[in-house]
Amino acid sequence: MKLVIYIDYFFFINYCMNFFILYIHKQIMKEKSSFLKLTLAALLGASGACMAILFPEIPIFIKFLLLYVGISAGMIRIAFSYKGLKKFCIHVFILYFICFFVGGGLSFILYRLDLNQFLNQLSRQRFAGVTSFVNLICAVGVFCILIPACLRIVASVKDNYTNIYAVTIVLDGKVLYGKGFVDTGNGLVDAHTKDPVVIAEYEWINKILTNNQKDYLEQFMKIGETDFKDYEEPPILVRMIPFHSIGENHGLLPAVKVDQIMIENGKYTKEAVSILVGIYYGKLSNHSDYQLLLHKELT
Repeated sequence: MKLVIYIDYFFFINYCMNFFILYIHKQIMKEKSSFLKLTLAALLGASGACMAILFPEIPIFIKFLLLYVGISAGMIRIAFSYKGLKKFCIHVFILYFICFFVGGGLSFILYRLDLNQFLNQLSRQRFAGVTSFVNLICAVGVFCILIPACLRIVASVKDNYTNIYAVTIVLDGKVLYGKGFVDTGNGLVDAHTKDPVVIAEYEWINKILTNNQKDYLEQFMKIGETDFKDYEEPPILVRMIPFHSIGENHGLLPAVKVDQIMIENGKYTKEAVSILVGIYYGKLSNHSDYQLLLHKELT
């Protein structure tokens, strides 16, 4: 029996599955990624699968390195931004975990429940009988129950391990993207308004500050809030926030006010305006997994 494969159909099906898996990956990992990035990553995966079909003479070891290592790494790199080997390994593990459950679920539905035969008969305008119809209902039920349950399990494990959220900060029309860790011990609040305060690395947040704002902040730190008279109107609002756990028993942490902060948790985006961002002159994460410590009230 001769097997005929239509490469255009094969490519399209692989693209759709890759896009679906990458979208689930994005939701679980709470990563920022555009439709274009997901599309390009899915096209890379589909192209790799087609290459394996078009060139069957390639040794299986080379195919393994190409598809399961090279192509997978390329898809992750295109679709998502990450730093460090640790973050890459987490991405790869989640990607393969999703593939395992999605592939296993589809195989179970198509073959164990005879859905494939049912769909073929429907395409020929034949009624497959009560048994096939019941199998179809069971298949829909499995999808509705199994897939969300698996997503909740993976999301729960991932949240307990990292608890990292995609964060967007807006200041004077400029936008800065980063990652924030929800620190349940962060109880910093603005003494005047009682609003929560987040903490950010200076090396990260200074990318959104103008040179004038940087100079003002530097002079503010040297001279102090009460004695600073060089500016008629400060280019940025700076306050000193008392703290008790940033490398010392107590002290004052400089904080700048940003126009807006948006925190994405994979399901919805929470926004807050006129939020103080405390500046920490050091690294909050040893592996650069995040650049902010988020207040629990903001998530």
